[in-house]
Amino acid sequence: MPLWSDYLQSVEIPAVTQIRASNDYRVGLIPGNKQWNIGKPSLIAHALGMVPFKDVFWTTKVQPGNPYNATEPNPELQTLVSILSAGLVGFGDKIGYVNRTLIMQTCNDDGLLLKPDKPATAIDRSFLPSAPNGEVYATYSNISGYYWQYVLAADLKETFDLYPSDLYYSINATRVQRAFSWHSPTMVQVFTDNNPIQFVNYNQPNWPFDYFVIIPPLANDFLILGELDKFVTMSSKRFSNLILTERSFTITISGSPSEKVTVTVAHIGCTGQMVNNMCQLKGQTVDLSCTFTSDIKCLCV
Repeated sequence: MPLWSDYLQSVEIPAVTQIRASNDYRVGLIPGNKQWNIGKPSLIAHALGMVPFKDVFWTTKVQPGNPYNATEPNPELQTLVSILSAGLVGFGDKIGYVNRTLIMQTCNDDGLLLKPDKPATAIDRSFLPSAPNGEVYATYSNISGYYWQYVLAADLKETFDLYPSDLYYSINATRVQRAFSWHSPTMVQVFTDNNPIQFVNYNQPNWPFDYFVIIPPLANDFLILGELDKFVTMSSKRFSNLILTERSFTITISGSPSEKVTVTVAHIGCTGQMVNNMCQLKGQTVDLSCTFTSDIKCLCV
């Protein structure tokens, strides 16, 4: 891992745009080592105008014949931290052992990384007496002035309540944010000071983390959950030009030619209804238009 002097030296070298924020992945393969823990170094990298890099990782637990006689306990966490860094995603599997499904949750069909707009960094409360006993990182995507926010909680030793004030953008109190766990997207909850996101003990080998998406409250009560088969469900690399009317919205989807993109939407007036819309790009873009009367109707145009 670079020294802090290396970070500061970058200020005098404009060509430096990225810097490694973690230890060697080899060190991370030692049981109990949290090499993925880059939330605090990423704060420094971002403040100095650089993008952090988590180092390479394995996307499958077992790599036969590896010289370290080691396994990767959680490829999903490694992959998630890598894409949330907003930097390089460097998978380093043995030939024939890449988990393609996992890697494709980070990018479009052409390999363009679907990143957040800034590196995920430790929340401010990490430096206060009320800090989480573990790691809580946050980042966001800005689509036409609306912010989808992403929160990763990992290696928690005890329950931690996350409040709207812990995140980057305060929302007008007259409109309520919603949130869902990426692992359980149908369980959408109200997210307010009276109803925080409760992260439980994620310090178990079989359940080491949770990951929440916070949905902005649109003026017409639509909830755009986004692309649920991607870690960053509403990346600005994928979505743009969100236009609202009283009962509808239109948003532009970008990607590789003829790529198929599924976008999930809901509406506050339609409790329990979620609509999955599969749009095939015409060239490199397509518009998704949804209207609400008594139910949700969507069209790809």
